Amino acid sequence: ADVAKVLIVAFSEMLLQHGIFHADPHPGNLLVQPGPRLVLVDFGQVKEVGPQFRFVFAQMTKALLAEDNQALGKTFRALGFRMKQDTDEGYEDLGKAYVGDIAKQMTRTNAGWADPSMFRDSYRDILRILRANPLLQIPSDLLFVGRVMGLLNGLSMMLRSRTNLLVEMARILDRGNGSTPEPASSETRRLLEA
Repeated sequence: ADVAKVLIVAFSEMLLQHGIFHADPHPGNLLVQPGPRLVLVDFGQVKEVGPQFRFVFAQMTKALLAEDNQALGKTFRALGFRMKQDTDEGYEDLGKAYVGDIAKQMTRTNAGWADPSMFRDSYRDILRILRANPLLQIPSDLLFVGRVMGLLNGLSMMLRSRTNLLVEMARILDRGNGSTPEPASSETRRLLEA
């Protein structure tokens, strides 16, 4: 559980504070030293996201914790999702099905991971929504972030973590006083690119 917490906090900080993150956190690329201290290896997939993406992603995190589907829908539009029928309701439904319902269940059950059944329900709901209102555009940055979140979820489940990703992200945002995340420092970029 301690290792899982270090993982969640480290990746939340990479994404929200630094804007540059290791995009392939599977068990073969993660080592743990006593402490626990996390060691990342194989930087073949590193992704940088800009301040605007991080700001909107932070707003999405806040909307998820507040269970505010209207705000969540606005963040989906702001992230770059485009639907055939460009309506507020369409983005709200998409956000709720994509991450909203999963986040709500995780928060209510105090779980550190989403159970596979939650993903099945989400997938079913997304397909229903997309049949009625297809997606025309998906933000590429979110695909990488989503992949990382999926890998972290699997690791959290394996490690029986109780650390909720959204709660940890909110703590990081609170430490930053809710301001727009800063771009990655040259030192952080140099270390990740080395």
